[in-house]
Amino acid sequence: MRKLFVFALAVVLAVAFAVPAMAFQVRMGARVDTDVGIMWHSGESYGANDMRMPDLTTFYIAQPISNYLRALFMSNDKSTGVDMQIRWATTIQTGGATNILLYHAYGWYKFGRCKLVIGHTDNLFASPAYAPYQWFGGAGGVNTVIAGAAGAPAVLFFGYGKQYSGRFAQITLYYGVGPWTFMIGLGQAGTNTTGGPGGIQSVFNTMYPRVDMVVKYKGKYFGVAPGLSIQWVGYEPMNGASLQDDRILTYMLVLPFRISITPAFRIKGEFSYGKNWPGTNYDLGIWAALGQGVYWGGNNDGGIRTKVEDTYLYAGCIGLEYLMGRMSFHAGFGWQMFTNDSNDQNNTWRHGQNVRWAANVAMKYHVNKHFTIAPEISYWSFGQNPFVDHGTNAGAQVVNASYGNLWMAGISFQFRF
Repeated sequence: MRKLFVFALAVVLAVAFAVPAMAFQVRMGARVDTDVGIMWHSGESYGANDMRMPDLTTFYIAQPISNYLRALFMSNDKSTGVDMQIRWATTIQTGGATNILLYHAYGWYKFGRCKLVIGHTDNLFASPAYAPYQWFGGAGGVNTVIAGAAGAPAVLFFGYGKQYSGRFAQITLYYGVGPWTFMIGLGQAGTNTTGGPGGIQSVFNTMYPRVDMVVKYKGKYFGVAPGLSIQWVGYEPMNGASLQDDRILTYMLVLPFRISITPAFRIKGEFSYGKNWPGTNYDLGIWAALGQGVYWGGNNDGGIRTKVEDTYLYAGCIGLEYLMGRMSFHAGFGWQMFTNDSNDQNNTWRHGQNVRWAANVAMKYHVNKHFTIAPEISYWSFGQNPFVDHGTNAGAQVVNASYGNLWMAGISFQFRF
């Protein structure tokens, strides 16, 4: 991957130097952020809920997954273009190794009031533009580990009250008139549904595309972008087997908003409600780690395991921002709950749900147009394990119902071009 990165950089630079001889424009962009901080997290948050694990405090220097190198190609009449971005992150748990990933690779064409976008990218659904500012701690490898799977935190409260459409192959049409933008997109339906029908041979079938629809209003003092994302996929049984349910309906409703009370004071946030969110190709946060996927069987299926038990999500986040010259002050909060009746066990404290939340305070100081220093403190609560009771003895491991919590404090150094 490192050789691929070097090759891509060489190609981009060669094209940039050749721009004067071409009949189109090329714009370069880059973002390099580095976090320097301290992380404290409880033993339950990284030791598969083992109550014997000690609390840890770690000093680290790492780069978040938000870093990118960008090349924007555009026709002289600005009607057609291509946006290419690659991103990378360094990890503290692998000796500073670098992971390189595709960020965006799409083309667009403008005609009249419309814009057609085709390729690998995100869209207006659950746009990060409405997220509370929370940037520190998204470095790969810094995240905690929950039951052996990568946990949070992540930037912008993703998975902690803020949803995100994810980046995937899609065809999206935008129509703009005045302060209004209407969007509809067709994308590859996700195949991340947890598990399959137990004891029955089947194959996963993405029958229809994922559909995203958004209506956005952007005013001087108020903005809102309600959206709906929906997809319908299924499992096809083999060898004459039969399923009570062989279709999984996934949808998400989001209501992002922005309120500018004064030129210096702004409120941003989002409310969301969804069903079977893990069955898609969205940014999933730690769904898989918490097991909050689509279930086959459970209490409502009598052990037959031919029936879908749906997972529901309720979430919200809010952020406050105050601007004062080169400085800005930020405070954010996010809350998210998953619930699935398959986890609801009789005569226990469990109610088939996991509730997690996070909060932060931060400050940004713009040294100049391209360099920003941003100290931040954040707290993350991972909630309760919906599968075990408090103090369950699993062999040599004493399992705690709590997934633990995490504190982070440090400074993000941000370079933007």
